[in-house]
Amino acid sequence: MTSYVIKLIRSADVFDLLEYGEQAEIYYNVSLFVLLANDNLGLAGANDHFMAPGRTGDTISTVAYMTGLRQPLAGTKTITRTCNELVADLTGLDINGKPDECLKQLVLLNGIIQNQEDATESIAKQRVVFLVKHITSWLQDLTVHVAVKAETCRVLLALLPLMKDMYGSCDLTATESTIPLIHASLKLFAMLRILQSDGETNDDLVDAWKECQADAAKGLIALLKRSQSVPDDFHQPLRMVNELLARQISKLSTAHLEQPHELYPLLYVESRPVQQTAFEILHKQIPTAQEQISFDAALEKKVANLPEELLSLVIEAPTIASIADASFERSIPLQLRGYLFSWILIFDHFVGSSYKVKTDYIENIKDGGYLAGLLDFTFDFLGHARGRPVDASKFDISSYTPDTESSPEKDTQWLLTHLYYLSLKHTSNLAKTWWIDCRSRQKVISVESWTERFISPTIVADALTSASEWAAAQDNPDEALTVKVSPRVREVTSSYVLDEQNLVFLIRLPSAFPLKQATCEGVNRVAISEQKWQSWLRNCQGVIAFSNNSLPEGLASIRRNILGTLKGQSDAYQPPAAILVNLSHSYNAPRNFRSIMSSRGGTTLYVTGFGHGTRARDLAHEFERFAFVEYESRRDADDAYYDMHNRRIGRDDLIKIEWARTPPSASWRFDSGASRDGRDGGRDSRDGGRPSRRERSPRRSGRSQSPPRRSRDEYSPRKDDRRERDYERRERDRTRSPDDHDRDMKDVRDPDEEHEHENGTNGDEKKVPIESPPPAHDELDTAE
Repeated sequence: MTSYVIKLIRSADVFDLLEYGEQAEIYYNVSLFVLLANDNLGLAGANDHFMAPGRTGDTISTVAYMTGLRQPLAGTKTITRTCNELVADLTGLDINGKPDECLKQLVLLNGIIQNQEDATESIAKQRVVFLVKHITSWLQDLTVHVAVKAETCRVLLALLPLMKDMYGSCDLTATESTIPLIHASLKLFAMLRILQSDGETNDDLVDAWKECQADAAKGLIALLKRSQSVPDDFHQPLRMVNELLARQISKLSTAHLEQPHELYPLLYVESRPVQQTAFEILHKQIPTAQEQISFDAALEKKVANLPEELLSLVIEAPTIASIADASFERSIPLQLRGYLFSWILIFDHFVGSSYKVKTDYIENIKDGGYLAGLLDFTFDFLGHARGRPVDASKFDISSYTPDTESSPEKDTQWLLTHLYYLSLKHTSNLAKTWWIDCRSRQKVISVESWTERFISPTIVADALTSASEWAAAQDNPDEALTVKVSPRVREVTSSYVLDEQNLVFLIRLPSAFPLKQATCEGVNRVAISEQKWQSWLRNCQGVIAFSNNSLPEGLASIRRNILGTLKGQSDAYQPPAAILVNLSHSYNAPRNFRSIMSSRGGTTLYVTGFGHGTRARDLAHEFERFAFVEYESRRDADDAYYDMHNRRIGRDDLIKIEWARTPPSASWRFDSGASRDGRDGGRDSRDGGRPSRRERSPRRSGRSQSPPRRSRDEYSPRKDDRRERDYERRERDRTRSPDDHDRDMKDVRDPDEEHEHENGTNGDEKKVPIESPPPAHDELDTAE
């Protein structure tokens, strides 16, 4: 029985049975055919045989074929071709001229859509938009039969979900009759633009033109947004209007663009002129707005973010498989072009923005993981996965001009190369992370060598230029670094004059920068300990690495370290007294450092334990956190004591500190030339006769100054040596600190000890505190 039914279905007589006769008879015959086909037909290869007579025959029989044979017809080219033909035919049909034909085509299209769920996926979106726009007007026409409206609603029920990912409003009521009006209006607007720019035009026209610029810009932008729902690839009049509109909008000022975020959806429209126009407007507007954004972010202390509308356009990155069926014959596929244009606009946000805002933008890109998809597609398309990357020597990688290459494929290669350059320039850490995490060894090696050859030279040149610009923009010449850029060897040399010598640093960029890290090296160290010097070098290299390979940030860190150290030595605690050093070259002189005695107790440090070659400047740099001076408060002295006691300097020197309870004799004081000059009444001295710093004590301003015990001519090294030896014996007999109880020592002394502080030791005169500090470095590097 089954074989008989199959033969009956395959025979040509069944088509005559279903296509001819009374309507009621045809209906029942079709019902029987569907029942038999569903129960007995598991055939393949007879699809065209069944569809051919149905496409040209009766509507009911054709629907019967598609219903009864829906399983063998599923996913076949016959269904795909028939569905696209019906969509194209319906788009061009006039409901008033051929109402019956419209009804027939609607019924057939619904028959396919209802039985084949995947049939609509083969319809191009631009065709769907055309059809929806065309048939929607039938619903508002009172003369259209209700049967047509019913079938129209069924078609819309299946097609509207295909348009759910389209951005912006879709004016379904618009008709093609407005195209001539829009075209003529744009031509008139272009003529007025030419007339007002003519020097002989009357002033009234010029004034009227200036007054209407804002309204005209709003109208043109509104027309541009209205065009996003209508593809123009197969609509020549509409394409001409869009091209004319694009030319007029390109001449507008960005100041009239109030809400640029409304133009982001236009980057994915099915119209090349509209897409290009939206991109050019945003490409000009975004960099100019970054200065204000940076100012607001700094003033309001808020985080800057990339527009969500723009980031939404790069969420789904294309792949080689997704564009396998795309055509590059005429131009870059619009969807791919829109994705790549979106990335250019993202990188435009880095132009003119502050360092903080750039950091916020990088965090946005990092949090969303957007860059990895772009780089994966870039290097797959450029041939790195196959080990045969394109030759980028003919591309200007630092810029991109659309549609200037000989073929769309080369145009895409240029655009992708430019985007990779921008990713290294603005988000180098993210790009480097992608390169490190790449699992394909072939791709890693290929990308590194290709970057070193074609991309890194431009990146290095940009980095060296930024270093030169930073050096020229230093506002304080006294605190400025001297920066020398050497492009040939990819080096930046920075120096700072200290003690008539140069501190010199060197920043070297590798050939594969920024995939490989910049290094910071020391060339000449002056007045800085080796430990601090190495710390500065590591700090500079780390700042460059973590600041997106910014050489200005690395140079700024060097300057901050130098100036911070110098300020810490000279004016960390105000007002400082003097820095007194006794590093005698005499064989028997002990090598000790002393600051002057304070009129209050507990503020003088006695330091021992450094070697014969230790200079005053070496100790000064080690004590820079405590200013190496007489401290105004006990707390500062305590901090210096507990931080520096038992601290090792270099390899062999171990610092020992104890509280100086007994004031030293006068011979221990380092008498500068200025002090000696004051005692000698203006005699020549090696310090150039500066004014005396030995003045009256502010605590005993009413008493006269004590006369000096001896003059400069009475100076005797033997007496000083004897007193120094006596002092050492006395110090050995005294309990040496530091125990915890010393930290709790109060400034209040007994009367005898206080009297000792005032009148000195061994009959020396009273020590008068010094009020004004000398220049720190004039005396730090001086030793007797």
